[in-house]
Amino acid sequence: MEQKDAPSDAWVPATDQEILAVRDQLYRMLASPLFSHSKRYPRFLRYVVERTLEGRSDELKERTLGVEVFDRDPDYDTSLDAIVRITAGEIRKRIAQYYHESGHAHEVRIDLPSGSYIPEFRPSLEQLSLSPLLSAANATSSTTAVADTLPERGRSWLLIFAVATICLSALGAFLWLHYRANKSALDQLWQPVLDSSSSVLICVGEQNKTVPHNLGPDPTVSEYLLEMDHILIPDGIAMSRLTSLVQGKGKSYTIQGGTATTFTDLQQGPVILIGAFNNEWTLRLTSHLRYVFSNAPDSSISSIVDSQDPIHRHWEVDYNTPLSKLPADYAIVARFFSSETDRTVVVAGGIGAHGTIAAGEFLTTPAYLNAFAAQAPKGWAHKNMEVVIRTEMINGKSGPPRVVAAYFW
Repeated sequence: MEQKDAPSDAWVPATDQEILAVRDQLYRMLASPLFSHSKRYPRFLRYVVERTLEGRSDELKERTLGVEVFDRDPDYDTSLDAIVRITAGEIRKRIAQYYHESGHAHEVRIDLPSGSYIPEFRPSLEQLSLSPLLSAANATSSTTAVADTLPERGRSWLLIFAVATICLSALGAFLWLHYRANKSALDQLWQPVLDSSSSVLICVGEQNKTVPHNLGPDPTVSEYLLEMDHILIPDGIAMSRLTSLVQGKGKSYTIQGGTATTFTDLQQGPVILIGAFNNEWTLRLTSHLRYVFSNAPDSSISSIVDSQDPIHRHWEVDYNTPLSKLPADYAIVARFFSSETDRTVVVAGGIGAHGTIAAGEFLTTPAYLNAFAAQAPKGWAHKNMEVVIRTEMINGKSGPPRVVAAYFW
């Protein structure tokens, strides 16, 4: 397909605030049912928008997209395999439908022009008012020209109105920029979850049942209790913190045990996974990440392993160690867009119970997240992230969470 150059009048986001506004809009669009129920469309749109914001729009060719987005072989025949062209065409339709819906007309606009894979951006009303004072002279001169044809009183009121309009626009721009620049690290971390139009699923690990039990048609109370989902108190503490945060942000949620959760459940909306070795979904969805949970066969030692340096095991717990002598516990905290579920996943899972408590505390405490954000790379809030947490153990009690490793992509 012939690539068309971006028109000269296209808006090119240049400042951090403008780039942030486009990324915010991207997440907002991907959370829409027009995109959130698909795997291909969000992946494609996210790729072309991010490459353009990074100044790499020259890479957005059909073959490159086929290889990078759809895992095609580098020498695949684009004339026979039209997945890139078909996907781009469908995305254009969905973008048009999105902005046609009520409430989206005044948002930042992301378009994919026909005949091109390079997205174009149009500022929202807020962006249009970011530099109102630059056009103040033109606005004033135009107003003066009109005012010259009016009586003196009319000229005065018109000039007052023009100046007030300019001042209000400048104030609105300042407040918008102030809000964006001062958005807390907690809000930035949780934004992909909270912006989703779907309810949040909180999937909690369960205590292993030592005695398998099959319920009959009319179970006794004791049989029913044995068969119920059972969670560990530390997992319950982490769950309480996380549900309080989600509820406090006005987001609906449901809670399910890990064994009762299906893959279909995970595809319905953003997911928070609590627990690690007692939650099969945590182990599965983090298995391809850099830091992974590892359970040595025939050993009492469990660990978190850096897949880029698997020989050195820095973060491990020996379950045979008396709790009073355990030096530390470790946990993985992650937030990433899962290619398996096509949804945002948040993980709070420890090797041991105290690691899970520390992970929940880290994810819900503004002070910890602000300190983390201060050391994170630029644009961290719009990247996938995985963090290894250490919590010191003193007389069997866990201390504050401390970041010992972090990875962004």
